Formats: sequence, structure tokens, C-alpha cells
Amino acid sequence: MRETRQRIAIRNALETQKRPLQVKEIQAIAQSECEGLGIATVYRTLKSMLVKKQVQKLELPGISTCYCIPREEKVPLLVCRRTRQIHWLEGANLNIELPKIPENFEYHGHEVVVIGNFRKGRK
Repeated sequence: MRETRQRIAIRNALETQKRPLQVKEIQAIAQSECEGLGIATVYRTLKSMLVKKQVQKLELPGISTCYCIPREEKVPLLVCRRTRQIHWLEGANLNIELPKIPENFEYHGHEVVVIGNFRKGRK
């Protein structure tokens, strides 16, 4: 797939924000670099970037699907209830002890999500 202005603008939006973004956020940020970028183009581009593993999809209950540049290490997520934005909780070393998992459950890992609100006037 060739590098288009739209693809570059979408990738730049994800790289510069350094946090998972919802599709409308990606579109708004990318439009500053690629005026007139439509939402359908953003969805199509993200779909093709997912196939090539250039982006990662994050789906959390109650939050619109977010996309980010893939990360090598797992990092807990910070979710602001007020803005619905997701941020990485950098530097967190959370050791979580899970209760005994039933034998008939195939464990694939776990995610840590911290939920709260940023105070107004702060990130």
C-alpha cells in the first residue's frame, strides 16, 4: 500500500499524541495536516494499518474504540471519566495477584485500567 498524505497524517496524529485516540480525535488531529480528511478515509486507513500491525486497537467497555501505535510492553491504562480519553500510566509497576483461576478457564493475560477524572485545567 502506498504512502498517501492521508495515511501519513493519520500516523503522525497517533505518534505525536503518544496516547490511544478515538477515531474522531484522529480525524481532527490529522485534518490539521490533511485538510478535508473524511471519517470514512480514517476508518479505511486504520483498517489497513491494523492488518499490517502498524496500529493496535483498544476496546474498553463504555469507551469508543481507540487506536494507538503498538507498544512492546504492556502498560496500565488511565481512563478519564469526564473526557473519555485514555492515557498510558507510564512507570507503573503493578503486581497483581489473581485469585485461583478455575481449571476450565484458559487464561490469556489481564489488563489494568485505572478510572477517574483529570481536574479541570490539567491534562
